Amino acid sequence: MIERNATSSGFGGLRRNLARAKRLFQLIAIAVSYYTGVLWAYTWLALRGKAVVLTYHRVLPSELQRNSFSSNAIVVTPETFELHLRFIRRFLRPITPAEFTRKISSGEPFESRTCLVTFDDAWYDNMEYALPLLKKYGVPAVLFVPTDFPGGERYFWYDRLNRLLFYAWQHRGMADEVFDRLGARNVLSMDERGARAAIRSVVSNLRHSSEAAVDQTINELQAALKRARPELCLQGEDYFLTWSQLATLSKSEVFYIGSHAVTHTPMTEIDLDTVSEELVRSKLEIQQRLGLEPALFAYPNGNVNAHIADRVRDAGYAVAFTTEVGFVSERCSPWQLKRINMFEYAASSRRNLLARIAGLN
Repeated sequence: MIERNATSSGFGGLRRNLARAKRLFQLIAIAVSYYTGVLWAYTWLALRGKAVVLTYHRVLPSELQRNSFSSNAIVVTPETFELHLRFIRRFLRPITPAEFTRKISSGEPFESRTCLVTFDDAWYDNMEYALPLLKKYGVPAVLFVPTDFPGGERYFWYDRLNRLLFYAWQHRGMADEVFDRLGARNVLSMDERGARAAIRSVVSNLRHSSEAAVDQTINELQAALKRARPELCLQGEDYFLTWSQLATLSKSEVFYIGSHAVTHTPMTEIDLDTVSEELVRSKLEIQQRLGLEPALFAYPNGNVNAHIADRVRDAGYAVAFTTEVGFVSERCSPWQLKRINMFEYAASSRRNLLARIAGLN
């Protein structure tokens, strides 16, 4: 049940004020170190003989984000992405995935400030908005594809459930019983901003529920909304590239295709035999669909341990990426490489981008 009382509201307000103060102090420190040159010197020293691997997911204009339920932690606007590409082209050394793989596999040191750009999940906007900018600046990137998603009806369940609950909030009276069952009846009386935040909280709590329970909730909402409003588009902006589009991207000379497994299930949540099956199946699917053998792999949600990394190696992938934050050198394990996630809030200016790369933002 989502409840609010004077005590919890008071503590919540205090936490928010402390978080704002901390963020303000952080931004001031970043600005001072940036304009005095300290941040530049620190970052370039940290990147001596190392590569930085940047992770993107979505490049989506602000006006379309209202109809998206992806987390803010995976979205940048085209304007911010272009700022990043200008920065990479001017201050870093962009590298192709093939050259990155060759260096890490041979143990050859990286040139200082080497940069590899990566994209996870294969969202439709990668072609619509990222591809033209990558071409414009001549920056190569690797796109990690979960092979169950292109061109089908599969979506990330949490995005879909967020959307369905929001539509049910918009069209109150059509599926109110679902809010009752989830202990979130009070969401129905909230304004839009409050409802969006409360719905995200409800969905986050369901991450620990069984798959069957989540599927039941999704199916119940879809059925109720379709009965009442058959014209509703339940897809919104949260969908993926088709295999045909991926084939076009793979011939673009800037996008290279890697594997992101099959079902995008965190590999620490499945047994090792299923891990191996997903690794082999995804590679074969990409080979059959696109006529190329992926050498690069990214762990869904970044979840990995030594046993899973061994399975990735045994499946024939040359390198594999986690979501652990850090740089890459020739001394790193090729199958547990670090990256830095990029999103709008953290890196919408050049100084914040530099701080993000340095691990300070």
